[in-house]
Amino acid sequence: MSDPVLRFEVGKLMSGLQRRLTKIAIAASLLGALHHPTADAQTLPELFQKLKSDVYAGSWAEALRTLGTLQTEAAKPGNEDSRAKLEGPIAFYRGVCEANLGQSDAAVESFVTFLDIRPNATIDSAAHSKETVAAFEDARTTVANRSPSLAVTYRSFEPSPEAS
Repeated sequence: MSDPVLRFEVGKLMSGLQRRLTKIAIAASLLGALHHPTADAQTLPELFQKLKSDVYAGSWAEALRTLGTLQTEAAKPGNEDSRAKLEGPIAFYRGVCEANLGQSDAAVESFVTFLDIRPNATIDSAAHSKETVAAFEDARTTVANRSPSLAVTYRSFEPSPEAS
């Protein structure tokens, strides 16, 4: 292949073929992604594990993003049981993240929601930051000082044996 014209034509043919193959590979990849949009989707247990990992790694903003995804997935039809089970833990972990991001008022609100669901819950002060513990204790005080809601009163109601 000492002929420069022939070398140019072969090179031109090869580069054109490479471009076409590259375009075909890109198109195939895109089509594959369109046909399998849930390939990267995570299950609720996987998202919850990721949330806990984010929290224990101190990745507060990432944990809040994971919380948002978890809530979105839990809100989908068919996840009613899981949604109810996740309500308390989501409120707790949201409070932890907010407290560590300096959003103490929001953290207290999240912990109040958590304590409404699990009124006898405690927090491990050795495992959580002082900001988190302080927000949790503020929430506990808020819950203790307010009048019970109708829902809380209903949950704690026990009819007398004579009523039967």
